[in-house]
Amino acid sequence: MKKFTALLTLFCIFCQVAQSYEYYTKGGGSSQWSKAEWASDLNGTKAPKGGPSSTADSVIMNRDMVVDKDLNLSKIHIWMNNKLEATGRTIKLNMFSMHSVGVILDFKKTKMEVKGTIKTIVYDRESNKDPSKILLEDSSIVAKSAMNCEISSAKLAKNGAKGIVIDAKGDSLFSASDLILDPLFRDSENGMPFNMIVSDKNGKMGRIEFDEAEFNGLILQVRPSADLRKGTYPVLCVSASKNKAAKLFEGLKMSINGKTVKLEEEVPLGKNKAYLELGRAPKSGSAITLVVK
Repeated sequence: MKKFTALLTLFCIFCQVAQSYEYYTKGGGSSQWSKAEWASDLNGTKAPKGGPSSTADSVIMNRDMVVDKDLNLSKIHIWMNNKLEATGRTIKLNMFSMHSVGVILDFKKTKMEVKGTIKTIVYDRESNKDPSKILLEDSSIVAKSAMNCEISSAKLAKNGAKGIVIDAKGDSLFSASDLILDPLFRDSENGMPFNMIVSDKNGKMGRIEFDEAEFNGLILQVRPSADLRKGTYPVLCVSASKNKAAKLFEGLKMSINGKTVKLEEEVPLGKNKAYLELGRAPKSGSAITLVVK
């Protein structure tokens, strides 16, 4: 009987530890993560226990938040028109998702590790025309699975310039296995632009990489400073041979400091010249590479 009671106690403790909670933030305003008031539903019902702390816990974010502590959770989802800021933090998740309208992810010296998928989605009730932005400065977001960008209604194509911006500055990396896009992200006239921006800071250039992706209709903006030293800088990488990569990069719209360019087309850069070429990725595969000479 004692053994049974002990096993039952252990089982109950395990269930409590393993139980997942879904937390909601109050709509509007802003707060620090550690001081936020957490609810268990959209109506603001007080959460049954403190705040999200378990690797099984999920957060539905409906206000601006500043991450002032390291996080290790199951999922964070950000509703439209909200901002998540972090400086000098480590964030570990199983999944990250956000709306493709008006969301800003602003990371400085921060690392986000995602075991699964990064997902963005747009619904037809969303009327804001601001894109969602992933802003990385000396930071990284690395997802072991795909980045999946969904659109729920073709009506959104007529509403304006929503879309996705990935902006990697300095010692920054955005990485996911595959890039899966709704066709509207590739429609240059009626769609939702998918912008990839890379720039330098302290001599280091940001980088975006996918194992597998087709870049037709997408936009790559390379923004090197005039004093960037001579050298080669991989800016957009894929895990593919040079021949296969050349096909994947077909239809990619490229520019250097606002000037539209083709591969190997030189532009002035301070006292030097710069151009983009199809080169090697840092570890393996191929990359659109900035050359300064």
